Amino acid sequence: MPMVFTEQERKIHTDLRGLPVNNMWKVLIALRFYATGCYQLVNGDIFELSQPTISRIIKDVSLRIAKNLRTWVKFPLPNQVEIVQQKFYQISKFPGVTMAMDCTHIPISSPGGEQAEYFRNRKGWMLVKGICIADGGYAQTQFVYTPHPNPITNAQKKYNYSHIRTRNVVERVNGVLKSRFRCLCRKLGTATKTSSNIIIACVILHNICIKYKINMHLDQEEPQFQHEIVDAEVMNDNGNNGFNIGNSFITRHFM
Repeated sequence: MPMVFTEQERKIHTDLRGLPVNNMWKVLIALRFYATGCYQLVNGDIFELSQPTISRIIKDVSLRIAKNLRTWVKFPLPNQVEIVQQKFYQISKFPGVTMAMDCTHIPISSPGGEQAEYFRNRKGWMLVKGICIADGGYAQTQFVYTPHPNPITNAQKKYNYSHIRTRNVVERVNGVLKSRFRCLCRKLGTATKTSSNIIIACVILHNICIKYKINMHLDQEEPQFQHEIVDAEVMNDNGNNGFNIGNSFITRHFM
């Protein structure tokens, strides 16, 4: 509650269009939406509130939580980089890694307008898209390392094996995040800005769960989120520069 409402706000009952809604209820309504992906109309029926009221509550609470992004989502400081690299190296001996990058698709409703198609992915969904290691959907550069497209030598195979095991960290994160917050698996029928705040709010709450060791309690009959199989072709950077950078790295570290 302190992260969402100020002390003064927690002492009073605010209202939306004349209908009193306790601030604790607002938080619980938003949490239910995040956890289940339950449509706002169904949530409205459960809490005996109108769909527009539920919509405004989710928008308001999501914005309030999202404002805490810098507190709960951080990149390592310069004096922490070496520690991060050591932790990544311990996974599968991939040197110099400070970040693993992956993309997970979160469906949203079309925002409309002239730029609406910018949000459409290869599956036809509308979505908000999230040394670094990444999959073949990204270009190989001096700072982003992707799998070798055609591993033949032992060194190239060792590189790919190490790369896959190390990058699997971020795939597991995406899987746990979507299993914990099912709204991210269903189409968000909210405005684009609100959809972004919902995603940020879920990430913040996920990090809070990690900090306080709050485990997921899924029903045994409820399947966990499965990683998406993305048919991504290996990209290049308009030439052989990326390929050469990758091969040079493999020669230095995996021969």
